[in-house]
Amino acid sequence: MNYFIIFSLFFLYFNLQTKACNVGWFGDSCQYKCHCRDNAQCDATGACNGSEECERGWFGYKCQYRDLAIDGVVSNISTPQTVNILTDGNDTSCLTDRNVVAVQWTTSVYFTWLRIVVRHPSVLTKVNVSFIYNLNQSIPSFCNQPRFFVVNNLTADFRCDLSQTTWKVILEGQGVWSLCSVYINGGRNVALKQNASQTSNYSTLMSPENAVDGNSVDIFLDKPPFSCTHTYVGDKSPRWTLTFGEVYTVYRLILVNRGDNQGRLAGFLLQTFDVMNRIVMNYTDPRKSISDKYYVNTNSPTLPLKRITIQATSSELILTLCEVEAYGDCPSGKWSLACNLSCDQLCPSKCLVHSGQCETNCVGYTNPPNCTFECPKGRWGVNCSSTCSNCFHGDCNTVTGECILGCLGYDNPPYCTNGCSTGLYGKNCTQECFNTCRNESCDSSTGHCQECVVGFHGDFCLDECESGNWGPGCANNCNIHCFNNSCDNVNGTCSIGCIGANDPPVCDTICQSGYYGKNCSEVCSSHCVNGTCQATTGHCIVHENKLDSSSQETALIVGIVLALVAVVVVLVFVTIRWRGKVETTLRQILQKLQCGRDTVELSNLDEFDCNENRNTQLETKFENAYHNYENEPEQSTAILVKDFSSYVLSHDSDFFVQEFKRITNPRESPTEAASSLENRKKNLYTNISPYDYNRVMLTVNSSKNEADYINASYISGFDGEDKFIASQGPSKMMINDFIRMLWEEKIEKVVMLTSLVENGKVKCERYLPDEGKIRFGNIKVALIATHKFCDYTISLLELSKKGDESHSFTHFHFTAWPDNSVPLSPWSIVEFKHKVNLTPTTKPVLVHCSAGVGRTGTYIAFHNAMKQAQKTDHIDIFQIVVKLRKERMFMVQNSTQYEFLFKTIQMALLSSKTTLTGHAFVEKYKGLGDKSSSAVHLELEKTFKGLETVSATRKGDKTENNEYAEYQYEDIVCKTIEGKNRFPSILPNPVHQVVLTKEHKDLDDYINAVLIPGYKGKAHHILTQLPMPSTVVDFWRLVIQHRASLIVAFEFTSMLSDKTFGSYLHTDHLFKNLPYEVQSSYRTQTDLWEETGIMVHIKKTAFKSEHHRIVHLKSHFTDLDSNKMFNFMKHVRSHNTFNKTVVFTCRNGAQYSGLACVLYLLVDRFDSDMFVSVPTVVGSVKSIRPEVLSDLSQYVFVHKVLQRYIELSSQYNNVGDDALKQNQARLEASEHKEDQVYANIVM
Repeated sequence: MNYFIIFSLFFLYFNLQTKACNVGWFGDSCQYKCHCRDNAQCDATGACNGSEECERGWFGYKCQYRDLAIDGVVSNISTPQTVNILTDGNDTSCLTDRNVVAVQWTTSVYFTWLRIVVRHPSVLTKVNVSFIYNLNQSIPSFCNQPRFFVVNNLTADFRCDLSQTTWKVILEGQGVWSLCSVYINGGRNVALKQNASQTSNYSTLMSPENAVDGNSVDIFLDKPPFSCTHTYVGDKSPRWTLTFGEVYTVYRLILVNRGDNQGRLAGFLLQTFDVMNRIVMNYTDPRKSISDKYYVNTNSPTLPLKRITIQATSSELILTLCEVEAYGDCPSGKWSLACNLSCDQLCPSKCLVHSGQCETNCVGYTNPPNCTFECPKGRWGVNCSSTCSNCFHGDCNTVTGECILGCLGYDNPPYCTNGCSTGLYGKNCTQECFNTCRNESCDSSTGHCQECVVGFHGDFCLDECESGNWGPGCANNCNIHCFNNSCDNVNGTCSIGCIGANDPPVCDTICQSGYYGKNCSEVCSSHCVNGTCQATTGHCIVHENKLDSSSQETALIVGIVLALVAVVVVLVFVTIRWRGKVETTLRQILQKLQCGRDTVELSNLDEFDCNENRNTQLETKFENAYHNYENEPEQSTAILVKDFSSYVLSHDSDFFVQEFKRITNPRESPTEAASSLENRKKNLYTNISPYDYNRVMLTVNSSKNEADYINASYISGFDGEDKFIASQGPSKMMINDFIRMLWEEKIEKVVMLTSLVENGKVKCERYLPDEGKIRFGNIKVALIATHKFCDYTISLLELSKKGDESHSFTHFHFTAWPDNSVPLSPWSIVEFKHKVNLTPTTKPVLVHCSAGVGRTGTYIAFHNAMKQAQKTDHIDIFQIVVKLRKERMFMVQNSTQYEFLFKTIQMALLSSKTTLTGHAFVEKYKGLGDKSSSAVHLELEKTFKGLETVSATRKGDKTENNEYAEYQYEDIVCKTIEGKNRFPSILPNPVHQVVLTKEHKDLDDYINAVLIPGYKGKAHHILTQLPMPSTVVDFWRLVIQHRASLIVAFEFTSMLSDKTFGSYLHTDHLFKNLPYEVQSSYRTQTDLWEETGIMVHIKKTAFKSEHHRIVHLKSHFTDLDSNKMFNFMKHVRSHNTFNKTVVFTCRNGAQYSGLACVLYLLVDRFDSDMFVSVPTVVGSVKSIRPEVLSDLSQYVFVHKVLQRYIELSSQYNNVGDDALKQNQARLEASEHKEDQVYANIVM
């Protein structure tokens, strides 16, 4: 009974409270006014009873926002004529033609956001908004960081932080063609029912609250109802004050004057105050004229205000106000109608004022508005946009940025703002710099010395100068007369004696005639004519003309050996001619006899150690012994450009092997400079040397022991316009010379085609700093910027030398070319070369790998072949390589690289002239599907057929890198029998197949999935089939082992009834024997997708677990609707997946998943570069999974979706004309005249 009474009293109290508001008002304190259409009433929550529509002039949440559009003139610029249907409050009356709509006011207004209603949902966000800030502006301006928020399928809000007033808003784009309504936010009246006061009252019935009662009638009555304020007649300084309960931002104030005696308000003084009671705005009515209403824009519309005052200044000194309306909204960090709630800690500075949902920023998370992905290691703050600064291991609190593990190079954790004192470095500055650092000064983070004390080198200056060097930076060479080339590492004196000289430690007095050796202590042989010999070796200058018995024995041995060699040559020659092949080649036998040890074929250059001249001679003898090509009539090797693709497809690898054998090295070009005693040590490989006639010659500086030799050659381009320098990679012995070459040749582009270490062997010394600067001799190399892509890295560097003007160069490092092989796909080198071409230069392009002949020759040959295709109607790769070998020996190292050249050129011709800027892409494909686009459609069909042809692979085919191993193929087929392949015809290529780690012996390492390289960083993506009953566990192992952050699934719903489908989202029973636990954390959905948050707990030890967040995004559609796919991919892109793996999955692991993956990669490229080539991306994916984009309709569909993405992209819309022209010029310069090449191709 007691509970019933309490409940009844509560119910009665609640009803009394809700009924306390007068009609037309709502809210806890009845402070909000209803604005329902047709004077409909609103309920206690503000909802309009029986209607969702607002009174004309109002819109938005609870109809509380003033519509500025009705205060302006809305016109169709295209006609021009007014279009009042857009502001009539009727969202069903719409435009029907291509229009450009403008809303213009007679006075400027402050813009924050607008709402549009359209007739067709497909064009909802396809609207571009621009502004005219003042009447003198002729070209509209676009806003910074535009954002669209979808309210429903026909309504969207466009937000833009202009931070200034505007006179005109212009709307254009397809969304305007079916526009029904436009509402422009003028804020909500935050003055209603706020606390008001004034200095005096004429009557208690003319109190200050009358100006904020919501009644804007200007009729002043001296009897009830009173709706205006009135101060006392004798008030010397009449003032009215409005004080907000909470702080608000105010854009505009409207002062409603009384209908009579209006002159009393003219010339009023209006002031605004912030929370600290500081004056923000001092405004005096400049006109001092009579007006019914006064409109005042505030000067700081984003600054929170606490108080507003209005003071009369006319001669009568009487203040009367019938209404004061203050239009604004919640300040940053607050939300709700009362603005008394704080935004979530995930986005404390900005959230949606009606819901509190994060608008554009998350603190400590990357994906607004959901804010579910925590910042990766090393990042923190708003949208993880800040880098952890000065933190040990780069780790910091994702919200505050405080260094949780201590500082690196700083000594005041957790803030880490005080740098280490001189002589200290490391974590919290607790380590001392080594005393071998000059002035004991080192890098505060790494401890690396800024400079070494004399006689030491290395990062920490712990290494004494190597034998032969001394002085600062060990840059000086020891005196050539120092014994064993050894000298004092500090002063350079010959510390252990002289060789060929006799005054140690200076060693500058040459031995007298008849003496040689250490300190001239040895006597020349009596067999030397006149008793004279070389001062260092003791070898006779002139030997007596006779042979002793030992010489005769030597001659006999040499004769026997040569006879044996001759016999072997004959035997091998007969065997080759008779049987057609041999187990051991003649070249190997001859090299073993002459070098005295095992050698390998030329493709393994690292292991050669024979004299170059011998090697050239042996190469010639071997080719002639195998088959005398020189006696055959010369064959034409030129191929018409239009026939090139069919030519490549019609010849197998054996053909290219045999053709490559016809290419020999010239025998007439001398290499004396490379063979000299002092230069041999600078050659990485003894049989790879530059020819004398075209070698790069450096400036000689005897005082610094700088000679003119470097193992590098000038190489001609096809037409003489392009020039290259082909160089070996810098070794320890010549790295300073390499930097000198960059400096002296004023190199602007360097193409590097080797890794520093390959297969455990050093291939090239590091000459680029990871950060900061490195000094080589008297030249410093400084890193300016680095951009890392999946297969290559582009760096901008600067060379500087004391007393000289510095110059910069761009370094292009291709990182996906294996030693003694070729890249996995020609597409990667095609894209890389295009990036290189985008940087203009008038200087030679320096290209190097390790030896400077194999990969280097292949790249230059590729360039020259494409130039030949531009200039002529044919390509002659054979003659291009022959010419290159006349300029540098062994260019294009082996038949594998030779064949790769053909395939690469085939792909390059196919994608030629397909790289387009965003503007060009939109213009070319904007009408795709219309009758007028038939030519474009035919072009797409032609390209698609070519892509299908070059990407087709079959069992037994050779891939770009190696052969399809028969046992690998059979093993994959067996997995079909075991229920791990849904379609036997769609199998992973072993070269690109994902191999799982076996957590225990009962698990398999196979899954039908392939790796697709990403664009930037080292991220990759995965294409796989939807799990089968027997592969559900494998699927989650794949996701977890590759640390996927996003799973994008197609055909999920349609597969639920398919018996080959394995349910994988409910996983409680899956991982009994694995250290994984998978749980769902949230689920949201729309008409197009369903998103599920997944938390994976990975058990590391009994006491330690690792947590991994994954988003599963399930598509609700499978039709080729470009609008649906655009919105879906836009949502996919909203999840921050940079440097993270995305898994794309569908029924067959190719059709829809491949389509989405291709679109993802294309958007990646456009967002990064602002231009894109569709065939390059499609071709690279199809080379891994040929079944992707298997029909023309999908290929056309990709262009439609990408065209819409680019058109609505903020990068595309905000780019200026100058930037457009610059990008277009770069592309045209890089692909000059390639259009005629493309036109000659026959697929």
